[in-house]
Amino acid sequence: RILDLPRLMQALLPELAHRLRASGIRLYRPFVLGLQSGPSCTLQRSQTGDLVARAGLPEDSAPYDMVHLADGELARAILGAVTASDVLDRAPISPSARVRRIFSALFAERCPHMYLPDRY
Repeated sequence: RILDLPRLMQALLPELAHRLRASGIRLYRPFVLGLQSGPSCTLQRSQTGDLVARAGLPEDSAPYDMVHLADGELARAILGAVTASDVLDRAPISPSARVRRIFSALFAERCPHMYLPDRY
């Protein structure tokens, strides 16, 4: 269970920024990625390339990308226990291709030893 998603994302910012740079994906405009899993959090990349985490969702009417996930699914993505596409395929609302690229860069598979078949 994720108790405080905004604090968790704030603590992970250096790692997430590194993952985004290392992924090599080209983002031609800043993004605002809303993560909703019980509590809500917004990850935002500014014009300067800085990554910022904020509690809640943007209040303005500007469009932003949104990912709705169950607590367990988001936790598995954060830990890198599964591929991002597996997590996003289980989302109740299918995200756009842009969201999939950003989410896959931020929450890439990191721990292959955590797969279900390894428990047997």
